Amino acid sequence: MRLRSAAEGKRTEFDYTGTRRYLITLTARRSRHVFDKKETVVALLDILREIASLHQFEVFAYCFVPERLVMIIQGKAVTSNMKEFLGAFRQRTSGALEGDLGHPLWKKTYLERVLRKSEESRSVAFELFKLPVQLGLSVSPASYPYLGSFTDDIDTLLRPMKPKRQRGRGWRHKPAIHKRISRR
Repeated sequence: MRLRSAAEGKRTEFDYTGTRRYLITLTARRSRHVFDKKETVVALLDILREIASLHQFEVFAYCFVPERLVMIIQGKAVTSNMKEFLGAFRQRTSGALEGDLGHPLWKKTYLERVLRKSEESRSVAFELFKLPVQLGLSVSPASYPYLGSFTDDIDTLLRPMKPKRQRGRGWRHKPAIHKRISRR
């Protein structure tokens, strides 16, 4: 008897359309301090708001650190396409800053992760907002000027969520940012 691995057989392409939530990291191509000027970040936020509306996406949370943008986005319709949204955003922002930079804004690749249904967007945003503190850019997330949300009040997102109590035996999947606490 031979067991087949999950990798064998037909491989299907992941469908990036729909109401999924994503954690996206876009990194600047060469400049290490692209996003440390208020004018630059405000211009990019205006473009992000416009492109998100056009492509039917919500920007749940964003954080600009000097060399990258990290954001949590969610499709608002079954036709929302994450690849098209990011392509349009990257093209438009790169064109807006290429004259000043002398080269395209973004690296060719980016990081994306589909958030699981069990992962609370608020919890992921809370961890995302810790990034400037971890990088030594700010003493607290609340004092960092280049983070926010298009959908929620920032003060709400800056408060940690209490972990939900579990029922029954065994562990259900929890987001990586929660610690597992054994109950006796």
